[in-house]
Amino acid sequence: MLRPVVSIPLPSSAHSRLVRSGYRSLADFSECQSPPDLPPPADPPSVRSAWTLACQLHDQPHFLTHLPALDALLGSRGLPLAAVCELVACPSSAIADLCLHLCAAIQMPPRQMSAVYIDSTGSFSRQAALSAANSFCRQHPDIHSDIDSSTMLANIHRLRVYSAHELLALLGSFDRVCQRLSNVGLLVVNSISWPFLATLPDDIFRRQSLHAEAARLLTQIASTHNISVVVVSQAKSALPGGDGPPLPMDGSAWTRIASNSIAIRGSGGSLDQTSFSLIHSVANPTGTADP
Repeated sequence: MLRPVVSIPLPSSAHSRLVRSGYRSLADFSECQSPPDLPPPADPPSVRSAWTLACQLHDQPHFLTHLPALDALLGSRGLPLAAVCELVACPSSAIADLCLHLCAAIQMPPRQMSAVYIDSTGSFSRQAALSAANSFCRQHPDIHSDIDSSTMLANIHRLRVYSAHELLALLGSFDRVCQRLSNVGLLVVNSISWPFLATLPDDIFRRQSLHAEAARLLTQIASTHNISVVVVSQAKSALPGGDGPPLPMDGSAWTRIASNSIAIRGSGGSLDQTSFSLIHSVANPTGTADP
């Protein structure tokens, strides 16, 4: 398999300049007779005041998840666009069903947008997707009469990755994905933890370095394309006593960039038996809501 350029230990700015110049893998350098003529570094970002950022947060568009407990937890507005949300998945939680449910919810009015599902664990299946679409249509028959399960499935685009390097290469070229697909409003990564653990099981420092690069790319995708980015991180354990929030396996790698970090717990692997608790939120107070 070709090694992606983003896997080379270089600064993030160098990765970005190489990718913009068309260098996606090491094989792209094979025909170079001289060092590549890279474009100059991008202009520094514009300066914005804290008040401007606060106003943008208040006016940020959202989409309802159509899960009453989750929407209530998020201030009855649902998940924000142009932002990253972390779902911390505890054992026995119906996280795959939840991800598919969100892919259906983004297609409802007023958004009516499509979803991209990056599957790193192999948990995505046609049967599960069809079941989730049928279930959503049964539970919400009056939301939009023109949307049925087949239309819903046609607007969920699944991409399979097997390693951290593949994931980083895909995130680095997400502009191409948005050019090929129309009206993308949601990106789901299930799971964000597994590719890095599978690729570098014993090198925590290298994992943390790649986490930082992935976090930068995810934030860039959310803001550039004005879409909601949902990443699933695995829960390692809970605080002593079992009453505290679960501890994400990747530490605060994704919480740092997330507008909302939500713990997902379940007792029977069913979305109906799933509970949600807010670990961290930029706009809402900490709280817990059960279905």
